[in-house]
Amino acid sequence: MNTRELFIVDDNADHRYIVLQVLNKFLPEYKFRLFDGGEQLMACLTEQKKPGADERLPAAIILDLHMPFYDGFQILKMLKNNSEENIPMAAIPVIIMTNGGTEQQVADCYAAGASAFVHKPVDFVPLKDLLIMICKFWIGANRVPELKAE
Repeated sequence: MNTRELFIVDDNADHRYIVLQVLNKFLPEYKFRLFDGGEQLMACLTEQKKPGADERLPAAIILDLHMPFYDGFQILKMLKNNSEENIPMAAIPVIIMTNGGTEQQVADCYAAGASAFVHKPVDFVPLKDLLIMICKFWIGANRVPELKAE
């Protein structure tokens, strides 16, 4: 079993519920964490820096672009601009997922360091297919660095 996790950040409770159903039913071999906002995600990643914490970065992070407080673009910039040597958050692949997105938003996200920008499916089967593809590549095939021990 793969121990690397997929982090998913989305403020929409209904979407998180559907994602949870897809992951539990069709991708039980993968680990994941759901967050309802960027502040939860950043708190979790900050906790990983503490002694005795899990020393593995998530395999990837899926960020909803449109969220209150910190939107996906702001979180992306925080992750990619992190300069602390002992937690290379900039190395974490970040996938922006949104119902919309202008060409300028797509360009801005890639310029800020996004690894992918995808349309958020509203129907169950396309969402399942997308999550399967994301898990197989970003968790199954892609590698990220481990945190450095302090």
